[in-house]
Amino acid sequence: MGNKNACFLESYKHKAAKNVLKSWLSNSSEVRTEQYFGQNTYTFKPDLTTFTEGFVDAFWEVVHTHEMDGRKLGKMQYYCYVTGQEILCHEVDAEWILRQTEKPERIEKFTYKLT
Repeated sequence: MGNKNACFLESYKHKAAKNVLKSWLSNSSEVRTEQYFGQNTYTFKPDLTTFTEGFVDAFWEVVHTHEMDGRKLGKMQYYCYVTGQEILCHEVDAEWILRQTEKPERIEKFTYKLT
């Protein structure tokens, strides 16, 4: 029937929205795409990560078909606890990103404080 690995495939919409968001964030921060953090069973890979002066200041998740799950959020919180960092995680809706015609003054997002 379908591809059993389909849950690991990225839709064109998600990828396009992620690239647009990255272009917006790149104007004011260093941005890396899908960089792994953590170790062992506590690894996670945010869609985007922004850095200020070499330090992580936020993880960014582009949501398309479902919000971020509690397991990934827990791994992010554990990473912040272990490393002693105060990092935010922002969720941005892919549909909202792709409806814009230019870079917005403010990015509509839902923010998790991970500490």
